[in-house]
Amino acid sequence: MMSLAHIRAHLLGVWRMARGREDWEDGLDLSTDGVFGSFGVLLFILPMLALTTAAVRSVPFESAADDAARAVWASLTFPAAFAMEAGQLLLSWIAELAILAGVLRATGAETRAAQTIVGYNWVQLFSAIGSTLAIVIAAPAVTTGALAEIAVMVGLGALVLSLYLNWGLARRAVGLEAGPAVGLISTFLIAGLLISYGLTGLIVWLLSPASSG
Repeated sequence: MMSLAHIRAHLLGVWRMARGREDWEDGLDLSTDGVFGSFGVLLFILPMLALTTAAVRSVPFESAADDAARAVWASLTFPAAFAMEAGQLLLSWIAELAILAGVLRATGAETRAAQTIVGYNWVQLFSAIGSTLAIVIAAPAVTTGALAEIAVMVGLGALVLSLYLNWGLARRAVGLEAGPAVGLISTFLIAGLLISYGLTGLIVWLLSPASSG
């Protein structure tokens, strides 16, 4: 079990990484155990994903009848919706780590694998904290129709935080120059969209009346 000191040291490390601090690796466990142990952040991210799934499901979709994806989403039970979101998260995680492995191999930077994996995994927890706060704050605002501007600002803030952290990952952990770093982040975004739309499309197809009939 991760201690609070361990969690704090690694979150602080990736924040320093994003800021370009030379001492960002100080306090990080880059040993073999540390690399594999960093995947333990999933134990914290999955409960946050459950919370955001519940928050999003609380928002009424007025056009659900006219939108197949939204109609299917609205018809899912909470466990099914959570399983769908968790599957998307894990597929994106695997895809992005595979992309990072390819970049390290292509640039001859395999020796930075520990920094990259540990940095990537802890960035996911940092980003999850930001996105969870954003969704939990934004969902009630959207539901009530009040403070819509705040909901938009909070959502944009979470996006900016994620991009900022991934920029630090690409520049400091992977060691890329600015141009390739932009390319890496863009590849992450494209992969995430493809997985999201692909998985959603598959679920819609499987659960639509036409396919079941």
